[in-house]
Amino acid sequence: MPENLKSQLGPGRGFNSAAVERADAAVAVLGSDYEARMLADLEQLEEAFRVMKTAGRFDVPALYRRVADIRSEGGSYDFPLLTEYADSLANYLDRRQAIDQAGVNVVETHLTALAAVAKNRLRGIGGETAREIGASLRQMVGTRRQ
Repeated sequence: MPENLKSQLGPGRGFNSAAVERADAAVAVLGSDYEARMLADLEQLEEAFRVMKTAGRFDVPALYRRVADIRSEGGSYDFPLLTEYADSLANYLDRRQAIDQAGVNVVETHLTALAAVAKNRLRGIGGETAREIGASLRQMVGTRRQ
């Protein structure tokens, strides 16, 4: 914790170093199996989408929830590209009631990008190619990087 924050939250002011240490330990435990969970979450998302595509009926809120889960954890475990690419897809899904053929292409493109990051365990912000992919995904869904 930054020293200036410690001085503002010191003893008697809400800072509890034991609580911070417990939280750090909990994050470390969760992080130790994050890659396995990440791959499982992505496989479940891909399978759910395949089933929906085969049936020709898309449960957009269910897809959104799965994508939001991936988006929320990626950055915490040094997979910011997962967060960025999943954010793009979540923004797209959030504005949809249904998915047409063009939407299928958008979702599949995002899933391909997410799979490349996850299966290759690409940590960090990536290089120029990763930035170009992120820009292409955002352009595809009509959003800008925050």
